[in-house]
Amino acid sequence: MSDVLDLKVFVPSRDFEESKAFYSELGFRCNWETEQLAELQIGDFRFLLQDFFNEQLVSNFMLQLMVSDADKWWQRICDSKVVDTYDRAKATEPEIQPWGQRVLYLWDSSGVLWHIAVPIEQDV
Repeated sequence: MSDVLDLKVFVPSRDFEESKAFYSELGFRCNWETEQLAELQIGDFRFLLQDFFNEQLVSNFMLQLMVSDADKWWQRICDSKVVDTYDRAKATEPEIQPWGQRVLYLWDSSGVLWHIAVPIEQDV
């Protein structure tokens, strides 16, 4: 039996207010916030967005979000227009990767890279 109750990652942001808006437009909700920290949630999953930026950290920072349908997430990204709205945001369409997942890549408004992925055998 584990005594672990929770695990969250601290995600850096170049512009805290802009990053909160970016994630909100993708469907994340803000559970609480202070001047330098916000807990963002989608479904049952949460992370801590921090008002902290370091270029070297961000250029190596990646998160993986496992989803049931990569195409729905691609459509969500397209519909939200975050790539058009935020200068540093970009995204690539879902593609099968050699490690056995179909992945789309999303860089947030600070340059943090999200791997939004689904195992090939589960993708419809």
